[in-house]
Amino acid sequence: MNFEYNPLGDELRERLEAFFGRRDHFIEVNPGRVVMPKAFADIGDSIRDLPIRSNDVWLMSYPRAGSTWAQEMVWLLGNNLDYEAARNQLQQVRTPLLELSAIFSDDRSVEDTVT
Repeated sequence: MNFEYNPLGDELRERLEAFFGRRDHFIEVNPGRVVMPKAFADIGDSIRDLPIRSNDVWLMSYPRAGSTWAQEMVWLLGNNLDYEAARNQLQQVRTPLLELSAIFSDDRSVEDTVT
């Protein structure tokens, strides 16, 4: 399934521009009619095409909902409670994130962090 990227309707575009203070920053992504920053069009296919392994563990949550704490617990459970390894590896390396804050980045090299 391919993503389709479309401009927003005028009313929604104007409301988002007023709220976020950014002009011409958002697009509609289909399927699903999801509003995303325009930069998503640069990385959307890379995200969709990420290789998925049978032993991958996915943790999905809302922002500020304890996800960092949950990442630690899940990693420790999957690694026989190896606290020493957890202390010696950055959490970002042990549990990489694919999150909206990366998509909102003005840095066009964000695709390098996804692929």
